[in-house]
Amino acid sequence: MDEFTVVEQEISVRFAGLRAFWADVKVLATPPPAPQSYGHSAGRGFTIVFLYGALEYGLTRSVRQLSELISDYAVRRSDISSPLMCLVHEPTVKAVNSAGKRTRIQTRLRLFDAIHSTEYAVVHDELIAPELQNVWTKSIQDTFSVFGISQAAVFYQSSSDYIDRIVNDRNAVAHGREAPDVVGARYTVHEIDMLIERLEAESRYFIGCFRSFYQNREFVNSRHRHRYLKRDMKISN
Repeated sequence: MDEFTVVEQEISVRFAGLRAFWADVKVLATPPPAPQSYGHSAGRGFTIVFLYGALEYGLTRSVRQLSELISDYAVRRSDISSPLMCLVHEPTVKAVNSAGKRTRIQTRLRLFDAIHSTEYAVVHDELIAPELQNVWTKSIQDTFSVFGISQAAVFYQSSSDYIDRIVNDRNAVAHGREAPDVVGARYTVHEIDMLIERLEAESRYFIGCFRSFYQNREFVNSRHRHRYLKRDMKISN
């Protein structure tokens, strides 16, 4: 068992709760051509909202776990991979952006000193927190890019359209633009069954990518990775 197994278990609990709710909603369905009740249509809409919540939790929880593991790994700032510098040096970059005329040079010098520092790197994942308030496909792609994860952002190419549709419909309900029964009426029982299975698979895919990225020490610059892998072997022995 590794650290990401706990994340997998937590995600399983989220989707199990979602399926229990959806099972109660499906009981309210009436066979065609009879119209669906308000309770069933609204239940479909709320199922989409809860489905989005499970997807968002899967990604944000995986990001938090990966960030903590890298921060605890004791890798020097100078040895961190190039993409991850965005997160490691976020406080210094923020200071550069907000520097006045009198501190402009000093803050830039501190940034370049930090890049070559032998201090241990800490991942400041708050940089991407705003991106994850709405988990569009682009948000997932940006998250993979900022860590330097080379795999595709989604396992199934068609999941991109499903995810963006769900985010849009969830926002419509959450922000009051549409009633839950209106949103729910756009989905069939079969579609929601499929979407639950698909997005749980994508959530597990996120974990798999993050686990592989961490276990292969891809957050360390390739020029220095061998040194850390040797360190790992000594520790394990």
